Amino acid sequence: MFLDADGKPLAYADAVTSGRATGVPAVMAMLGLAHERHGVLPWSSLFETATAAADEGFVVPKRLARFANSQFRQATLPDARALFGKPDGTTVQAGETLRNPAYAATLRTLSGRGPRALLEPPIAGEIVARTSAEPRPAL
Repeated sequence: MFLDADGKPLAYADAVTSGRATGVPAVMAMLGLAHERHGVLPWSSLFETATAAADEGFVVPKRLARFANSQFRQATLPDARALFGKPDGTTVQAGETLRNPAYAATLRTLSGRGPRALLEPPIAGEIVARTSAEPRPAL
């Protein structure tokens, strides 16, 4: 999975930014099962703080700003540029507020539909589409 066309290992930056290095969304189902057996709070309440932070934004710490403005491979990908980019074409800086409404929407879906939401449309289709993208789609 992590070999190039000649059978040699991919460079770390190439491997880690591919669809082949994606985590398994079924972990959310496992967390749901653990919550079902041992959880005390309602499932929907578990997402409130993170949803609010994604909606309202949070102050960007220096470390995140350094990453967002770096040439590190992950920071240069279109997804990261879209997340950290501002309408004027610059990138978010330390001390500024970063919002992520798309993540907030995903958290609301998980909160309302439960852990299987990652395994069903529309989220599952979005995961498949993203991890299937070139240059190294998931298998």
